Amino acid sequence: MKNLLKAWPRLARRTAGGHLLLLLDYDGTLTPIRGTPVKAVLSARMNKTLLNLAKTPGITLGIVTGRDLRDVKKLVGLSGLIYAANHGFKITGGGINFTAEVSPAARKALDDFGEELAEKTRGIKGVLIEKKKFSIALHYRLVGGGDLPSLKTVFRKLVKARGQCGLEVRPGKKTIEIMPAANCDKGKAVLHILRRTEKRMRKVTVIYIGDDKTDETAFRALAGTGITVKVGGSRTASAGYFLADTDAVLEFLRNVRVML
Repeated sequence: MKNLLKAWPRLARRTAGGHLLLLLDYDGTLTPIRGTPVKAVLSARMNKTLLNLAKTPGITLGIVTGRDLRDVKKLVGLSGLIYAANHGFKITGGGINFTAEVSPAARKALDDFGEELAEKTRGIKGVLIEKKKFSIALHYRLVGGGDLPSLKTVFRKLVKARGQCGLEVRPGKKTIEIMPAANCDKGKAVLHILRRTEKRMRKVTVIYIGDDKTDETAFRALAGTGITVKVGGSRTASAGYFLADTDAVLEFLRNVRVML
């Protein structure tokens, strides 16, 4: 993997005369991961940088995240962007209005799972259960090491008990998420956005930046066709480039507007 900041002058020449589709994860990419999701707020510098990018001709800006649509729109606070929420279960903006089909049975199974998970983990300190429109996320960043084995055992037993209910599990950073098996992920979301953008614009170059396990599907989907960037951590991801941390992401995003 190559450092994107060092490689960008050369890559920028490749995008000249065309259109840039810039797709960004939220947590761990635009803002450092915090103890709880509500604390992951954009810095003033990042917010201003995104605003400038959104107003720049030749750039389409999108946020691709596991967060709910209402949640991420409130956090980013910008109109005119493409938002792919809940790992692609909902995509809106840029002429796109997509909502994944989820059966009533799967929705009920998800609701029942959430209620039972809350009940079974009530006595474990630090557990945070985030109920979203299309998924339920178990955050265990604040759970003590001694409680982790029992917490994961509870989760696995609940998953096994509802294994035939059309639900699937996706792990993330200090998070386990369960959702309907609706053939949605970030990889399919970015390809959908790319195809729709290519219908409106010519010579589209797509850049995808993310930090989590869930971003791997986007890295693989764009392999050979886009510029894929892993933020922080391991360099063994499927991405072609890396940025060290969210500060490096901010530096890159500022460079994008200057060099186009």
